Amino acid sequence: MASEFQVANMIRFLVDSYNKPVPAILEIPSKDHPYDPAHDSVLSRVKYLFSAESVASGRR
Repeated sequence: MASEFQVANMIRFLVDSYNKPVPAILEIPSKDHPYDPAHDSVLSRVKYLFSAESVASGRR
């Protein structure tokens, strides 16, 4: 578990480049560094999958 803001940023590129099933990385925000969904590549992938799924289900 990476609970330090600097550590999370140091490994972010590894998570971004990971091309297998979604890795289990939990980023716990702090008061000094709140959660920023713009930097969450896993959340972006999930949003993409759900938007692609909704488009596909609309084509039936």
